[in-house]
Amino acid sequence: MTSNRWQPLAVPLLPVVALVLGGCGSSGDTPNAGTPPAASSTSPASAPATPSPSGVAPSPSPLSARDGTDVRACRDGTCEIVVRGKVDVPLDRRFGFTDFTVTFIPPKRTQFFGGDPVNGNLRGHVDGTGELNANDISVQVVAISDSGAVLRFSPR
Repeated sequence: MTSNRWQPLAVPLLPVVALVLGGCGSSGDTPNAGTPPAASSTSPASAPATPSPSGVAPSPSPLSARDGTDVRACRDGTCEIVVRGKVDVPLDRRFGFTDFTVTFIPPKRTQFFGGDPVNGNLRGHVDGTGELNANDISVQVVAISDSGAVLRFSPR
């Protein structure tokens, strides 16, 4: 017989961001006149990435998930959805929650709340990508951007 007691496990994996800035220096730097520019590793057919006003290159592609934003696909505990704000996920009661809410908070935080009158409510978050396990459900943040998170739900 398995216990329905939830075991919170939020493993925040902080993303490592490397930002390479070219041509940075103090205002006293002078360019090397007559020195040809370094060879570029990009092919002539490809356009360079245009940085956003914040100086960080935009995400290469929009977030996508197998079930899109359809939280109803998660009822059985098996889905992959994009969350861009606060959503109520209608998990089947067999997972022990009376309600389950996920909130994406830019730039990289996903918060969870699960109402569980038997074992106590679940509150947790994942910064970046990572996984949360509670009762008999696992929720993995598989991708994240400034605009949302891709979550994969699976029964445990």
